[in-house]
Amino acid sequence: LITFLLVGHPGNNRVTKVGVGDGTSEPSRPDTGLTNAFIKSVNSYTFPSENSVKYRFAFNSGDGNGLLVSEFGLFSTDEVLFSRKLRTPAIPKDSDIIIEGDWTVQVFQCKEWLFASTTEIKFITQSDLT
Repeated sequence: LITFLLVGHPGNNRVTKVGVGDGTSEPSRPDTGLTNAFIKSVNSYTFPSENSVKYRFAFNSGDGNGLLVSEFGLFSTDEVLFSRKLRTPAIPKDSDIIIEGDWTVQVFQCKEWLFASTTEIKFITQSDLT
């Protein structure tokens, strides 16, 4: 996706979606998706610095229920996986659980391009809303 963006390749190459799944394998370069994925659009994005973008997301009471959420992914508009992270322990997603978070991607330039991403996730139960 990055190389397509650098040359202005036409298509849906922007990161606009986030997903959860129940896979447990460690992230690796050949990853192409999430296991039993639930994917939706990110809520918003900001640029906290000139070399980073922060995606805000939420999986609400009706999103991804029944999953034992152990993995998160960022996806392009046409659902090509950009980044994947594991979470332990897994979160049993049900309608009384809301998962909110921020996912920041930073770009660093050295002899090679390096990318780093961090996530901040907050869990809200139905009792927190009342």
